[in-house]
Amino acid sequence: MRRYSGQVPLDAWFHRVARRLQGPSELLSCSFCGKHQKQVKKLIAGPGVYICDECVERVHGVLTSSAGTASTPFAAIAQVSDADVTLQCTFCGKRRQQVAAMASTGHAHICTECLDLCNEIISEELAGGSAQQTEI
Repeated sequence: MRRYSGQVPLDAWFHRVARRLQGPSELLSCSFCGKHQKQVKKLIAGPGVYICDECVERVHGVLTSSAGTASTPFAAIAQVSDADVTLQCTFCGKRRQQVAAMASTGHAHICTECLDLCNEIISEELAGGSAQQTEI
């Protein structure tokens, strides 16, 4: 029989510390530019991904311009090629061939359908002065 020494196993300690660090007091940040929720007017949440009102405008510019890229302090936003059929929108999960267009930072991707929904959320909620974070 094994006796308990009173010490907390290292992996249990690590998980407790990690939970504290990821607690509710941690600020959420945009997956496209890295700005925290208090630095932007609106932060829209997807499943583990976020986009701010400023990046919604940037992505719209990327998808409508011939250059097809925009820079942020965090990453470059580029239009996703039609040939990249395996890439999925990190907000809705649709693949590139299922949507009209898509933009990506390399780790976060957004399709035109989710971008349109973000535009609707921003126009409605910023006009009404609503909360800062919304989930789609």
